[in-house]
Amino acid sequence: MRVASRVAFGERNSGGRKLKKRYFLAFEGKVTERLYFEGLVGKLRREFLDSPLIEVVMFARKDEHEGHSNPRQLLQYTLDTISNGTFPLELTYQEAYEAFVSRLDAGMIDKRIKKQAFIKAQKFLSRIHTEIRSRVDVQNLDPFLHEVNEVFSQSLASKEGLEIVREIIDTYKSDDLLYEVGMDDVCIVVDRDAHSFTVDQYDEVMLKCEEEGFRLFVTNPCFEFFLLLHKTDCTQYSPKDVKENAKERNCTFMERELKRYVSGYKKDSLRFLDFWDNLSDAMQNCLLYARSLIEIKDKIGTNLNILVQEFREPSL
Repeated sequence: MRVASRVAFGERNSGGRKLKKRYFLAFEGKVTERLYFEGLVGKLRREFLDSPLIEVVMFARKDEHEGHSNPRQLLQYTLDTISNGTFPLELTYQEAYEAFVSRLDAGMIDKRIKKQAFIKAQKFLSRIHTEIRSRVDVQNLDPFLHEVNEVFSQSLASKEGLEIVREIIDTYKSDDLLYEVGMDDVCIVVDRDAHSFTVDQYDEVMLKCEEEGFRLFVTNPCFEFFLLLHKTDCTQYSPKDVKENAKERNCTFMERELKRYVSGYKKDSLRFLDFWDNLSDAMQNCLLYARSLIEIKDKIGTNLNILVQEFREPSL
């Protein structure tokens, strides 16, 4: 993990006066959260030049998690070979399933997940009145592999979220970051959706952060919900729709709604000035939803308002 940016309200200096606080921020997401907090701290630095120092150190995520046999990429590869006419169709559905699974990194898929995928594959075939040992029908192979892929995608996505947090913790423990225990804060910012953590993994992350003395900031379902709270209290939405955050055409429900309020919004090019004028509204709207880590595990909400408010009103 590498430093993405440092933004300070002043100079950190122990000569003749008390050291000031540092916040070390690490994000599960790659870009959006970092752009928001860089913009926030930059604006606050210009507004509070005489306030106690807060230095914010942000870390960019490694790309190493992307290199694993991603099931979505694998599915696309398989479908491409079908469309190119190079997929061997003289095989059974079971052979197609085994060929698909064999391309996944064996260390990333446990037997329980493979069993779940196999059961789902059998249920799909039952719906189309065929069996796992039947010869493949090319018209059914695409939806068949999508059914299998869905199980692996959800499993690997949640594992990736957990691995990212583990990586962050290991980095802070091993790197020389001039971290002052008892003064500075290590803050880990993550989403709480079905693609980030299972319930057990969420509990593990909370426990690990508590053991290490790190602060965990979570938004359920995703960071876009926190952004949307800058523009609306979100009471017009069904909690079920918000929590499910269904994706259509590579765009989640929260992203689609956010674009209604922020013209041209894109995850990888967030403009903080689109949200600055509504910061106080966001802090107030956050109070309408779950804010404790225990509540956020199962309910929509966020505790990011706590971190943002500390930046707005720095004190030691």
